[in-house]
Amino acid sequence: MTQQQYPGRHHLNPSQQQQPQPLHPVAEPQGLPASVRGRALDRAMQVNASHARNAADRIGTRDALGEHALVLFSVDETARPFRLSVATRLDYEEHRGENLPALLQALGQHAWNQIQAAYRTGKRWDPRTPMDGLVLRSDPVTPETEYIGLAISTLDTPTAPWHDLKRSVSSADGLNLSGQGYLYLRDGTAMYFLRAAQTGSGAGQHTIVTNRAVHSIYRPRMDNELPGDPQVWQGLEKLHHVLMSA
Repeated sequence: MTQQQYPGRHHLNPSQQQQPQPLHPVAEPQGLPASVRGRALDRAMQVNASHARNAADRIGTRDALGEHALVLFSVDETARPFRLSVATRLDYEEHRGENLPALLQALGQHAWNQIQAAYRTGKRWDPRTPMDGLVLRSDPVTPETEYIGLAISTLDTPTAPWHDLKRSVSSADGLNLSGQGYLYLRDGTAMYFLRAAQTGSGAGQHTIVTNRAVHSIYRPRMDNELPGDPQVWQGLEKLHHVLMSA
């Protein structure tokens, strides 16, 4: 695995990103309620914690899990209260680890190819469909359930990649593992978290930064400058815009 660089901060500037022309024009995205943003953050944190526990459980087995998971968020705002649905993709591990920016680029290219192929036959491709889409599992969705954004759960940390960390991890260490997450939603909301381990002296001491207000069970800090890898932010935003054109 190529050692990734982890720059301290990144200012997300969507206007500088060149995006593909949508095959299916979409309306200008409306601002999402703070409660929807917060629920997406809550679910992403839960996915990351579960990701860590399951990765530890399968460490050293032929079913060992990869360090990165994709999360797609959808919401039915006609329901009262609103209903957030989550679809996830978590693959088996690569022997040498997996480069996250390269993974996002590959997913974006695959999605774009699928969108074009469906468009040529007069159909629409839904990335939230297990196996046929980008995901392996999905909460139930209805025709009113609209895709609103995505996230990455990763077991890489700012100090070391999972490929190195896992050498000292046993199946009993799931609750002792931290993780990171990047979220990007259709209204430009971006959130980063460094999730603390679930046990030990630092349990619950998460770092969460968002560029817009959220109503969450956690207490994020608002800042337009977001921590994390700039290449991951760019790849996540580009993939999101591809999926918005589906």
